[in-house]
Amino acid sequence: MGLTSQFYLATPALTIPDKERQILTAAEVLFTTRRFHEVTMDDVCREAGVGKGTIYRYFKDKDDLFQRLITSGAEELCEILQSESAASDPFAHQLRRVVGRLRQAMQRKHDLFRLMQSEETRKIAFNEATRAQWKQRRKVLLEATAAFLKRGVENKALRDDIAPEALATVLLGMLRSLTWHGEPLPDGEESTSLLTDLFLRGAAVASEPKSR
Repeated sequence: MGLTSQFYLATPALTIPDKERQILTAAEVLFTTRRFHEVTMDDVCREAGVGKGTIYRYFKDKDDLFQRLITSGAEELCEILQSESAASDPFAHQLRRVVGRLRQAMQRKHDLFRLMQSEETRKIAFNEATRAQWKQRRKVLLEATAAFLKRGVENKALRDDIAPEALATVLLGMLRSLTWHGEPLPDGEESTSLLTDLFLRGAAVASEPKSR
């Protein structure tokens, strides 16, 4: 089975029902603006505009909700990659859109990333079950990214002597590092252009043509 086929088979497992997404969005607002122990399930119900019966249909308790929240980012990133599947313009243009949208999505998760590093939530965030779920979702995201980049290889926009999975690891790692760890980069379109160019051409200065 090809990589692209694997991606489209795996993606439905990461699709979030609208009501669950509504609850996760509300939970993210609360968990990133209050201390973990200050947030109650009643608070989440009010923020999400749902009843207790609805929230417990998706999450058994607050710990389960928090664990699900910290592993939920992969779905949005996969949706961004999938949305480019029908694009017909040059791959470099597609890549630029993907880089910009992935970076924006990661920036929105910055406060959640910081929360995951806090001592108060570390034991909840990184228990064995959550680590396994996180690993699986990272795997699907890597496959989705590799499937997208494989099109660049096929169109001869990317080199073919490096596996698409390795290229995907480089792209995602670059975006995570430069987004979550606060390295100084310009905002908006300029940042997107810089990151796209860095991935496509590396950090080397373009060589001057030799004079004859």
